[in-house]
Amino acid sequence: MEQTTLWVLVLSGVLVLLGFIALLLTKIYAVSGTGETVVDFGILGKMKSNYPALVFVAIGGALSMYAVKTNGEAQHLRSQLEKDLAPVDWLVTGQIVLPADAPKDTLQLGTVDAVPEASPFFINQDGTFELHVKIPHGVDFEKAIQTIAYTSAFGSFQIDPAAEFAKFVANPNESLLQKKEDEVRKYKPVTVVRSSQ
Repeated sequence: MEQTTLWVLVLSGVLVLLGFIALLLTKIYAVSGTGETVVDFGILGKMKSNYPALVFVAIGGALSMYAVKTNGEAQHLRSQLEKDLAPVDWLVTGQIVLPADAPKDTLQLGTVDAVPEASPFFINQDGTFELHVKIPHGVDFEKAIQTIAYTSAFGSFQIDPAAEFAKFVANPNESLLQKKEDEVRKYKPVTVVRSSQ
């Protein structure tokens, strides 16, 4: 709860308390013959109604409702802002295809990375991989990630996300990008190019 809201709630509580005390301490008289009601407020004098005491209660109640309402709105805005500023977890999938003459353990000894963001990677026995990349909210994957690369002692490959996305938009058959969804990119199988030694 914000400091200002807390002080408004304290002030409203004091006003409500003063209003109730004023209501309890007032003496109400009915003036015979005129039908008027007179309220005696002690040192404040006599009045024809007890509006001042009720005004304290009304103002205190209104202030407390206002404080609770604005505090709720402020917390909602703060949580929305935190959500908007939090990085988004993107899922990138694809498949590594090894040439027939590659050693069997090549897949498990290689690494897949997204540059410039390092991320956890998983390569399965069939060569499929998953990358989890955190990107600032509102930033496109292709602007945040320059390269997806696989490297091993046997060979490597690189995918340029921006170039593949442009190809996908022009003609999906000519792109390595297979599927584009919110926070998901799926690439077609890519063959490892043997390192020249």
